[in-house]
Amino acid sequence: MCNAKVNKRMVRGRYLFFEPWLLPGLTLDAGMAFGHMGKWLPHPLVGLDASASFCEHARTLCYYERIVCSRFEDYIPETRFNNVVLACVLEHVADPVGLLRMALRWGRRLFICVPNANATNRLAAVTQGRLAAPTVLTDSDRKIGHLRMYILSTLLTDIEAAGGRQVSVAGFRATEWDGPHPAVDGDVPHRCGELGVIAEDVAIGA
Repeated sequence: MCNAKVNKRMVRGRYLFFEPWLLPGLTLDAGMAFGHMGKWLPHPLVGLDASASFCEHARTLCYYERIVCSRFEDYIPETRFNNVVLACVLEHVADPVGLLRMALRWGRRLFICVPNANATNRLAAVTQGRLAAPTVLTDSDRKIGHLRMYILSTLLTDIEAAGGRQVSVAGFRATEWDGPHPAVDGDVPHRCGELGVIAEDVAIGA
């Protein structure tokens, strides 16, 4: 998102959805980007990102006990985390199911959010004939590195394919954030800018 103030509000909004489900103790912020969510996440806190510039910036914030500059596929944690945060990561990676499978090994509980293909602006673009379908990538999507756009069903399908199960679901507004919009009768508000899911290894619920 281009507007820095809106972006920080969205980061805060994601955290407020995550917060009731966060376990105390060791937390991994995977794909931390600028590291703004580290301000609120539980400690000890480890940040992980492949971008040297993001890692350098996050170090200046002093939110993380440790920052690891590494690709996901090369990362081998020293111990298992209680929480693994994947905030706006899955839409950027070539193998989201593979990453989710790794993340379920890394931690007890996953905290996931992704842009919503059914957001108001994308549905309007479809109605106006500017976009063939909500999940079709735009030039703007490609410019910021998106490889796919999720709707709730496809996000949950990837989580399940990785061996996970949903614990909670919500939607977030893209602007004028006023709190997460929890699922009602299993239905997330259709036009929210982002989708959030808390997930665990399916074996935990067995």
